[in-house]
Amino acid sequence: MYAAFAIGQLWDAGVLLDADNAGHQAREKIKDMNLKDYAAQTGHEFRVLMLDKAAGVKKTDVAIEDLFPDEWFLECVNRAYGLALRLEDLPEDGSTLIAKRVEIAMKQRQGRDLKKKEVLVEMLKEFDGWTTVDDLPAGTAANAENLFKKVNAAFGVES
Repeated sequence: MYAAFAIGQLWDAGVLLDADNAGHQAREKIKDMNLKDYAAQTGHEFRVLMLDKAAGVKKTDVAIEDLFPDEWFLECVNRAYGLALRLEDLPEDGSTLIAKRVEIAMKQRQGRDLKKKEVLVEMLKEFDGWTTVDDLPAGTAANAENLFKKVNAAFGVES
């Protein structure tokens, strides 16, 4: 696991985990490794940051794509797959992860799987057109600012 490797290399390191079941399981595995004692002995700390708290995103489950507005992510999905999904087409029960909700809707309506790489291509096309912070989708800059402040603070860097 990355945590043990980073500590073994005497790196001052950390990990940013999605706030979903897999992320919480990974956090527990890291906690079970008792890295705090080892870090105290070596002077090298390993930090675990959960994306929801670090970015201040107010959802039950949070992955990196949830830093963007749901509408914007859905537009990228629609361009990637030639679809016309709307937010109201996405399930409301279960996960709050936008990608998971889109995946369920695509499976039910299209019989297709969501491949995030396909969506990433569309996201990167959008990124290429952004020149100022004002070009970002609403709320994205605030989420990113919160995230970077938390990461910097975890490493003792003032922002």
